[in-house]
Amino acid sequence: MAKKLLMIDDDIELCREMSEVLKAEGYFVDCVSNPDEIGNALNKTGYDAILIDFKIPHSNGVDLLKSIIKKSPQSKIFVTTGRPFIETLLEKEGLLNRVNGIFSKPFDIEIMLGKIRASMS
Repeated sequence: MAKKLLMIDDDIELCREMSEVLKAEGYFVDCVSNPDEIGNALNKTGYDAILIDFKIPHSNGVDLLKSIIKKSPQSKIFVTTGRPFIETLLEKEGLLNRVNGIFSKPFDIEIMLGKIRASMS
């Protein structure tokens, strides 16, 4: 059975491109670009992994991450970001130990795929 992955990013083109790459790897992928749609996506499907852009317009990354952890505690979580001190922020908020991978933009897709594969095997 294909592993289910939710990608949350306001960059629709990046979502489309990443979906193609992940689907070619055998994953079932849903993309959400609007923060208002995240709750609905989490309510309808149990995801094995969630890939979240930490900075989405009209959303606070910390609050969004806390909400995702609460609604989908079994999911592996990966964060993409352009922020230089994200690990420090997540540690301060008590969230770093809940994140399975952090990828700085621009990220290396092969490294990301390797971490996703390793966490979901």
